[in-house]
Amino acid sequence: MDCNEAINALLDVQTEEEFAGWQADMTSVLSQSASAEHLHVAALLEDDPVKSVALINRALAITPTDPMMLWSAVQICSKVDGDIGCNTDAWESQLLAADSQNSEVWARAAVSRHASGDTVGALQALEQAASVSQSTVYWPEYIAAIERGLAAGTNQSFLQRASYAFGIAPLPAYGPVVSLCREQSAADKSWGYACLAYGELLERQGKNDLSLAIARRLQQIMLAALGEVERAAAMEAGIQRERELMKSRPYSPVHELVMLSTPELFAEYLAALRSVGEAGARAQMGVAADKILERRPELRCVVDNE
Repeated sequence: MDCNEAINALLDVQTEEEFAGWQADMTSVLSQSASAEHLHVAALLEDDPVKSVALINRALAITPTDPMMLWSAVQICSKVDGDIGCNTDAWESQLLAADSQNSEVWARAAVSRHASGDTVGALQALEQAASVSQSTVYWPEYIAAIERGLAAGTNQSFLQRASYAFGIAPLPAYGPVVSLCREQSAADKSWGYACLAYGELLERQGKNDLSLAIARRLQQIMLAALGEVERAAAMEAGIQRERELMKSRPYSPVHELVMLSTPELFAEYLAALRSVGEAGARAQMGVAADKILERRPELRCVVDNE
């Protein structure tokens, strides 16, 4: 078998129906916990929005100022209609207080303020998003929390837990802020400059490939909206070059298997995601994985040519 088949065999890959059943069982187990983190993970796993909101409310009742839980609460409630227990305005205010140097918190505030009719406040929030010191969507923290939750609620192997954690951890949703910037910059250059600055900060501080791609695309859109034709064209050319580079970057299922099989390397990879970003973390992982393979060759995929 090839490496991908080996990984699938080790993971005991489930059908869609089997996974849905496992997810429901896992949610049920964690929802009975008194741990705020377990309730938080249950809220992320829960497909029913009413139950998901109830679970995040229970988690916040235990840990009311945790930035990642507040971020989850705001994100969960942004996807539901009607009053089902969301306290979004209060949660957003608490999130701004708890993580005021995070550009993504302010960008989210810009979207919600504009939706409520506060265009001036929305622009102020977007300008703040462009002037703070960091940008995070808690992706590595989500992965770590989900793995710990699965460890508490299942008898799965570390490889299975780590793999599921990467698959379940929510990625950022940039669509609303990009749409807001596109719409408002068409009529007001102040928005164009604020959104451009936000995109520049996101490119400097973003730590995953999706964030960087969105940052560059947003800059290109804003430069075009501001009439900066040459700079917009240069940004577009850079985006295309980066796409080609990404296609040519080597991907090693063996390295990924080692990382997902080794708790120490898994923890180091998440730490590197926080500090140097996804591309840098992958490079570090490759070097570390090769050293582990020298000591533990049984982790290397064996290609069966028969």
